[in-house]
Amino acid sequence: MKKIITLFLISLFGFAQNKENNDFKFQISVIPAFSNFNYSGINNYLEDNNLPIANNGLIFTPSFSILYKPFSDESLFMNLVIGINNSKSNKNNLDLEQNVMLSELGMGKYFIKKNQKYLFAGITIGNVNQNIVIVNQNTSTTAGVQNIEGALKISSKKNQYISLNTGFDWAIDSKEDVLIGIRLAYRIGINEDDWLINNKNLTEISKTNANGFSLGIAISMR
Repeated sequence: MKKIITLFLISLFGFAQNKENNDFKFQISVIPAFSNFNYSGINNYLEDNNLPIANNGLIFTPSFSILYKPFSDESLFMNLVIGINNSKSNKNNLDLEQNVMLSELGMGKYFIKKNQKYLFAGITIGNVNQNIVIVNQNTSTTAGVQNIEGALKISSKKNQYISLNTGFDWAIDSKEDVLIGIRLAYRIGINEDDWLINNKNLTEISKTNANGFSLGIAISMR
């Protein structure tokens, strides 16, 4: 995935530098969004061990996207999306920090492009990287978490998915340089991944996947 994103960025800047010759257009968007995730499996495990739990369900995932059109067909485009979440909680003097990162790359097509209004849909492939760190200054001797000192690191890094997405943009100026719009996507997980605790598999709890949806407002510039 990292190699794909690197090639995408190289292509983007290459096209941008030759905009006049290639009639290239690109769009950068900031997207305050919410995405839902199911952390019930890992949260049950944490609760059983009297530890703070992760945010579950709908969480805030501010995102940005880069759209560019390298094709002769001006209705087609490629799109890179990155979304992040960072949240914290506390229980029994234990601090939990949760980090979620979504990254995806795909293609889309404009179905309406008129009167400063744009309707599009697309498909992307992506991955969700999930990390939870619990800072524990005392040694834990619970049955589930043995001899943990300092920080307990829980992660799941291989949650691939296919995203079906759509959006609507409205240009608010006559040159169509600034747009506002909405984004809606549904993630279909294509695999399940074990949770790791300090790099050891937690096979006794349910696996995690990337299934879910996201909804956001987009502020874009061209």
